[in-house]
Amino acid sequence: MSFNLSDYIVEIVDCLHATAPYTEKGHALIRTTDIQNGRLLLEQTMRVSDATYEKWTQRSVPEEGDLIMAREAPVGAVGIVPKNTKVCLGQRTVQIIPDRDVIYPKYLLYALTHPKTQRLIERYTVGSTVKRINVRDILKLNIPLNLPGLETQKDIADNIYLYDEKIQLNRDLMIQLETYAQLLFRKWFADFNFPNENGKPYKDSGGDMIEVGGKLIPKKWNSVKFKELFSFEKGVIPNEIFEENCGAKKPYLTIEFLEEGKGEFTDDQPNLLKSRDLDILMVMDGSRSGKVFTAIDGYVGSTLAKIVPKEEIYRDIGYMFLKMRERAISNRTTGSAVPHTSKNYVNSLVLNFPEDKNELSTFAEKFSVLREKILLLQKENMLLSETRDLHIHKLIK
Repeated sequence: MSFNLSDYIVEIVDCLHATAPYTEKGHALIRTTDIQNGRLLLEQTMRVSDATYEKWTQRSVPEEGDLIMAREAPVGAVGIVPKNTKVCLGQRTVQIIPDRDVIYPKYLLYALTHPKTQRLIERYTVGSTVKRINVRDILKLNIPLNLPGLETQKDIADNIYLYDEKIQLNRDLMIQLETYAQLLFRKWFADFNFPNENGKPYKDSGGDMIEVGGKLIPKKWNSVKFKELFSFEKGVIPNEIFEENCGAKKPYLTIEFLEEGKGEFTDDQPNLLKSRDLDILMVMDGSRSGKVFTAIDGYVGSTLAKIVPKEEIYRDIGYMFLKMRERAISNRTTGSAVPHTSKNYVNSLVLNFPEDKNELSTFAEKFSVLREKILLLQKENMLLSETRDLHIHKLIK
């Protein structure tokens, strides 16, 4: 059984082929990288003004239940517009408007993200360097799945969507914890307003400061270049990779795996670089160079490096420091065709911290606890995503 996509939609609306001007606040602009696992990652989108929103939605205003598909990078990624949300299309995306009289929007979402449909989309892609799918080919899609009655569609899709709602709740909590950790780190290690012996902000309460390298830092603090505390170890490509986790295999950590909880697995091989929970990973090659991740137990991918502290006490402080400088590192990449993280730039960054190891350990423990909480939520989302996908395979055939 199958059904033609064109028979069950009102229209496919292509994006405006221009780069929108960004603003600090405003309406969400959905780029291809903002579509993941059936969701629009609204927390990370660029924002546009009212005027830009009006111009970018002249062809059509995306409404609740409409779908947005990426035509390239990654081809075929689909997300659904949630309620009470104003979004507009970024480049290389399209708006799919379901015919709600014959198909339930969430059912169409899961039908389009189903592996059978994704393989079909892949066959329609063109381009040697960057794969893409044309609008006319999206309209040709003959989705290789059953289409039950509207009420059955609703029951199936709403059941699956419960997992997505829980995943999103966890994502929101992870963002809140990460934001709090960053604000706290900046307060203590950049503004130097950590609690003094009386529990008051150190610098604002007149704490003693000394000049080091032309900058004022707290008395009895060290000022050290990053390379003195950390080293880079580059990941490698395994000799053998498996699509499923069976036996004693562990995740092969790529950007996709770290962000979506989906990817490939491999087993222990002599050349592989192992990672543990809470290790620091950084993207070294490609458009995401400079991005910092928390590792899970597995093997480090070839485009990533593990940032190894000289002493374990520096691990969580190092992660927070790199997250604070993440944008600056991403803006200092090298290479014209393929960007690469500049290790020289990262190594030249200066990290300030207490010289007393007990004081440093107390600070580091605070960030370690926050990172552990985030990692637990991340792992729960991986399990939820796996369970949701099993339901998609079982209920949508």
